[in-house]
This record gives sequence, structure tokens and C-alpha cells, in this order.
Amino acid sequence: GENPAELSAALGGLKPGTGRPLNALIKLRAETGVERVDTSSSPLFKPGAVLDTVRTADGGTAEVAFAFPAAWTLAGGPNLDVRDVRQSDSAFLLVGALPAGQAFESLPDNFFLDLLFDPAGKYGQYGQ
Repeated sequence: GENPAELSAALGGLKPGTGRPLNALIKLRAETGVERVDTSSSPLFKPGAVLDTVRTADGGTAEVAFAFPAAWTLAGGPNLDVRDVRQSDSAFLLVGALPAGQAFESLPDNFFLDLLFDPAGKYGQYGQ
């Protein structure tokens, strides 16, 4: 007698009878590294502007502000992202810890590419 978890593991993530991976049936929320300090209030400062406080890797806080076209909408949920659903455009905040001993100005391009295309992130979920 196998339970459902054992059966799924034995099938390599395939859902019995579908031939599709389980993650093809359920889209998980993208991991952006954003941890908002106050989730009870809206980060929308005014139409077209976000102003919020996020948790840093060392447990401190950082103020975040960015502008976007006022016609776009703020997406719900824990991530900070805005969207224009008519044009399929979006902007979002990604958070990543600085490697030990490095300054932002000295980070190589692949630091940003790895963060942007992380398999659990906004773009990496769709493959490379």
C-alpha cells in the first residue's frame, strides 16, 4: 500500500493519469525575496508610486520607492509588483543578499542575472 506522496515520488512528480508534472497543474507564487514589514497597509503611496519598507537580510529594514505608469495596477499578495494586464507588462521588486565582502557597485552582471532568472522567481519559473 502506497500513500499518495509515495506514489507521486515514485512517478517522478507526475500526477497519475495525466502524464503532466504536478507543478504544471499548480503554479506556485514566485519567490522574490521580498518581506514587507507592514502587510496590513497598502504600499501604494499615490497612483503610479510605491513606497514601502522591506526586511533586509540582516534583519534590518530598507525603504523602497519606485514609480510606474499610473494606469497600471498594484498586484495583491506579498510581492511588490505592478501590472498592465492589457499590454502584459509588469515591474516588480527582487531582493537578494549581497555576497560577503562585496559592495553593490562591484557586483558582476551574473549576480543580477542569477537573481532575475532564479528557477523559483518571476522569470525562472518559465525556464530559460
